[in-house]
Amino acid sequence: MEAVELDDWWLLEQVDPWGQLREDIRFAQQTAFLVAAAGAKKANGGAWKPEDFILKFDPDYEPPQPKKQTPKDLERILLRWAKAVNKGFGKDEFGR
Repeated sequence: MEAVELDDWWLLEQVDPWGQLREDIRFAQQTAFLVAAAGAKKANGGAWKPEDFILKFDPDYEPPQPKKQTPKDLERILLRWAKAVNKGFGKDEFGR
């Protein structure tokens, strides 16, 4: 894998994260949706949230809160991506 491709994958992961933690969050969201669709409520009458279904192996574990992207963050990511893509223009598949 060339450095440009690795950089593309890194940039994509910054915009749309994936991995084991992200899968835990997706399954928690799915489960919360299914429980709500079934009409189930908590014992106190409240609605279920995805945080209620995230696996916790450590009692002190707090799931990381996603950082809210600012327009400046998005601009930085897009400029980095554009720079990486522009490096590749005019080259063949071997980088020549």
